[in-house]
Amino acid sequence: MKDIYEHLNHLNLDDEVFEEMEVSEFEKTKVKRALKRRITKSKQKKWKKTLMAAAIAVSLTSTALVGLSFSAYAEEIPFLGNVFKYFNKDGVYDNYEENANELNVTEESNGIKITVNNAIFDGKSVVVTYTIESDKDLGESAWITGIPMYEGGAGGYHEITKIEENKYIGMTTVTHPNDIELSEVNVDWVLEGIMPNGYSEDAEVIEGEWKFHFDLVAVDSKTQLVDQSVEGNGIIASIEKVTFTPMSFLIYFEQMVSRDIVTQWDYVRVDIEVKDNLGNVYINQDNGGYGSYSSYDLSWSKTFGKLDPEATQLIVTPVVELSDNETLGYGENGRRIKANYRLENSKADIEKFELNEIIIGIEK
Repeated sequence: MKDIYEHLNHLNLDDEVFEEMEVSEFEKTKVKRALKRRITKSKQKKWKKTLMAAAIAVSLTSTALVGLSFSAYAEEIPFLGNVFKYFNKDGVYDNYEENANELNVTEESNGIKITVNNAIFDGKSVVVTYTIESDKDLGESAWITGIPMYEGGAGGYHEITKIEENKYIGMTTVTHPNDIELSEVNVDWVLEGIMPNGYSEDAEVIEGEWKFHFDLVAVDSKTQLVDQSVEGNGIIASIEKVTFTPMSFLIYFEQMVSRDIVTQWDYVRVDIEVKDNLGNVYINQDNGGYGSYSSYDLSWSKTFGKLDPEATQLIVTPVVELSDNETLGYGENGRRIKANYRLENSKADIEKFELNEIIIGIEK
């Protein structure tokens, strides 16, 4: 079947027979959203043929887990067992260990030995667990340079914590920035330095060279197209699709923002809360997003824990947050001079509200 645009290209039309109508910016965004979805789908096959490596800005966090006794978790530390469980976020990684690829590849440089233990790929994100053994103390946590890279580039973060003297465990998650799913990836991970006690601009960096390469096949998955939207207060939230894997499910969603909202607020974010018809509430791992930050028309994805096999519906509640940045002062005309950030305990304006639920019938 020919594309509709191919049919239209052969028509000779008199533009005088059409009556122009004024439409709002919000209506235009609806058209743009439909076009974007069509263009994205048509480009996905090209992506798979001509993927290019591109480094994406990385946000790194190091966490020291407090209050966990070594003896209670001895069977779960990397030298003895399950690293995924050690870093588990309220159930997000419950079933990762049993579906992961065991690698156990070690590189040593400058007195520091790094072993990549396990890795798993769900079609969008790669999660890697590893251990660090050092001949010197690296503090309660450490910061490492470099993340695993695969086709199309990736952005991600590290979690590293000390478990005993000079021994550390870590988990790194990297996510493909765009809305595509891959069946397999070739991962290259080059680390060039370790910073004791976490990141700081003036900290000493222990330089070295630790290089890893491994190939991962995506776990079995099933993608269900959803394409449902809700609208309210100048915001459209759309669920594009859900991908189910043996240990998780991923939801891909979009936000579209009216011009009035964009001009009124400095930042707009649509998040989602998910439960099922049995009452289970699902904790998530944010995979980040992409799109236009000038219009806040953005695409996001989140990874949730394993779906209850008895569930027949997912109930998704979009949560909108509108916020302003800090005010630094006022100009001669009385207009506020704003920063490009918002402090943690800011008193600048913020507003939160929920949109109507989106109910997704799970295809068995």
